Amino acid sequence: MKITRFTSILFLFLYLHVGELFPQLAKESLPAFEVASIKPSEINKSSHTGVITYPGGRIDAGNCTLKMLIEAAYDIHGYQVTGGPKWIDTEPYDVHAIPPPSSNSSKIDFRPFTKALTDEQRDMIKALLRDRFSLSIRKEIKQGQILILEQNGKELGLREPADKNADPWAGGVDGGAIYAPTGISGQNISMPLFAQRLVRYFEKPVVDQTKLLGSYDFKIRLGDGDPDQEITASIISSLRGLGLRLRQDKGAVEGIVVEGAKKPLAD
Repeated sequence: MKITRFTSILFLFLYLHVGELFPQLAKESLPAFEVASIKPSEINKSSHTGVITYPGGRIDAGNCTLKMLIEAAYDIHGYQVTGGPKWIDTEPYDVHAIPPPSSNSSKIDFRPFTKALTDEQRDMIKALLRDRFSLSIRKEIKQGQILILEQNGKELGLREPADKNADPWAGGVDGGAIYAPTGISGQNISMPLFAQRLVRYFEKPVVDQTKLLGSYDFKIRLGDGDPDQEITASIISSLRGLGLRLRQDKGAVEGIVVEGAKKPLAD
């Protein structure tokens, strides 16, 4: 074949853009677990539900659907995951995985439950989902409903943190990570992080526009609380007492569309 200037330019274009033209040929390079086991969850046999990290970077995921694993891998919420076969949101799995000794994750020494997944651990889960579930996705951004966290013009019920080295936390007024009708409390938590903690309850993005810098402690009790009251309503009441509010708006909503997935072989 005669090599012309046009042919050379075409070859160069294909070389530079092969990943865009044929994404299946340009797999993202990701770190992988040294050992990983995936099995369908047995009813009442899993010790917990969710993804937990342990010293040494070990990960245990109990009663987790593929959708939940996607949420953990990409640090997103359920409302941000769409598409795929129905089973990704109905069939739970137990996953046990250990990173290689050469990884940074293997040096993790904190107690379980105290920290979020590291970026490396999330990347290892991404590789696991790609290789064992044949997961293929695409990311999308579209306009949708969002919530703005802002001051409501009343006196703020926030105070300087008693311990500025404490792990940031927000949850129920009597402790625990789950908000309850009795009120809410927080420890050494910034407003952007607090906004992110509210996302799971409202199933839409919550954007901090309080203009409040630093971190805060707070606690507001609503009384005994109505057990039949929607938790979102009690959160809104609690925020009002803290001098804050949530305002609806329109904005960019990031998400992931599942284009393909297969059930893994149990091991």
